[in-house]
Amino acid sequence: MRNQARALVLVVLSLVTAVVLGIASVFVSALALGATALIVPGTGTPDSDVVAGYRENAWNRYIDGIVCTDPGECADPDLVGIPYPASFWPLSFLPGWCVPGRCEKWDVSVGEGTENLLAALSPFLAAESAEEVFVFGYSQGGAVVANALTQLTDLSEDVKSRLNVVTIGGIENPDGGMWQRLAWLRYLLGEPVPILDLSFDPAMPTDTGIPTTTIGFEYDPVVYAPLYWGNPFAIVNMIAAFDTVHGYYLAPNQNNDNPMPYGYTDATLAPQLDCGLSPANCRTDSFGNSYIMIPATSLPLTDLVRSLADSLGIGWLAEPFIDLAEPVLREFVDLGFDWSGDPGISRALSILPFKIFQNWLKVGVDLAVAAVKGVEAFIKNFIPEETASLDRSRPAESAGEETTAPETDVEAGDTAAAVATDDTTDGEGTATVEEDGVAPEDVAGDEEQAVAEDVSGADGAEDATEEATDVVTEETTDVVTEDEVTVDDEDADSETTDDTDTGAAEVDDTSVDTAAAA
Repeated sequence: MRNQARALVLVVLSLVTAVVLGIASVFVSALALGATALIVPGTGTPDSDVVAGYRENAWNRYIDGIVCTDPGECADPDLVGIPYPASFWPLSFLPGWCVPGRCEKWDVSVGEGTENLLAALSPFLAAESAEEVFVFGYSQGGAVVANALTQLTDLSEDVKSRLNVVTIGGIENPDGGMWQRLAWLRYLLGEPVPILDLSFDPAMPTDTGIPTTTIGFEYDPVVYAPLYWGNPFAIVNMIAAFDTVHGYYLAPNQNNDNPMPYGYTDATLAPQLDCGLSPANCRTDSFGNSYIMIPATSLPLTDLVRSLADSLGIGWLAEPFIDLAEPVLREFVDLGFDWSGDPGISRALSILPFKIFQNWLKVGVDLAVAAVKGVEAFIKNFIPEETASLDRSRPAESAGEETTAPETDVEAGDTAAAVATDDTTDGEGTATVEEDGVAPEDVAGDEEQAVAEDVSGADGAEDATEEATDVVTEETTDVVTEDEVTVDDEDADSETTDDTDTGAAEVDDTSVDTAAAA
């Protein structure tokens, strides 16, 4: 009997425990719902976790708002760096391209990165996980991501729907990636390439069901290399772009104080990555994967020449000629590229200098327009910028801007000076009297004579006399070159004007131009 009771208690406890665990798992799953980004750095950065600003720039610039669009999931992501050698022997002579005391060959470095990425990704591949995962690769990190993606083709559709891939400057890009442009060498040298231990494949898989987004700056040869290598302008520009463009996607950060390529900032970069705002920057392959090219604002070749000229202290001399040549050079460089067709299909380089069958009339027009732009840019170097004009608007009692009319000589009785009078009224009913080209003494004499005759022949002349006397007093004490007098009572001024039967100073209004305040 006692054993039966004990068994019953155990059964009840088991049921209660199962219920508690079930409820707890629901709460844990709800709390775990969010976003995780696995950041695979590029060559020369074996551990992105120790580089301040590296992972943050990757997320803020190229993931958040681009592929992560749910505010709830994107608000507080977990950014995880994937460590690996990130080296490329025999380029150990390049600063930062190898870990101190160790320089792995390409396949070894990429292989170790692939293992580490799959290990970090494994917990999120379970069916019970609800985490949105963003796999990010930069440069060599893109090759790591491509290798890992080839091993994820058998995942369930539910798991794949939680995965997203983003690469920047990725060497694995099917149409434009450096290794795909050079993949024909496998037929000549074998694969992997002897001594270098370098494999050109795989290109980024496009048919796995996991969406990929490939991002690159225009002319970056690692992700968007020229197609026509017989074009010398494109090849020289490609070499320059490797120096001035490829290494600065995530700059500035702790290891790199330089700005982003082409002078982009976070604010100016964002709209270029929005395919709704900048559809010309975006292409889509037959499987729905996205390819975004950030347009260049200058030519890497001329940027490098400018930098060299500045370092030699002759930038001021070289700049006009660089501006003259740059637009036409860019047209010749662009003949080495062809972005038509499916971006998800790999294309090896061609030894031709350009695409044979194209709209040559358009090419000619583009070159002519570029030549004109170059001449205009050249001339601008010798035209000084307009200096800001002095204060063109004087503060006035009336609302608006006052403009003084040029002096004009007018006969006014025995007075040789000209008197130009113009009454304007502002929004508050204040009348402004402008008088040009008259010395204060002359104005006083004329005003006194006019006032004296007004008093002798008009009713209510005392009021007008007092107002005129105030005007004379203000005019004689004002030292401003253009005398401005404000008469507060517009009605009194109008009455004085209407009641005047004789005027000692008759002004010919047709011979004087007076600009009133607006």
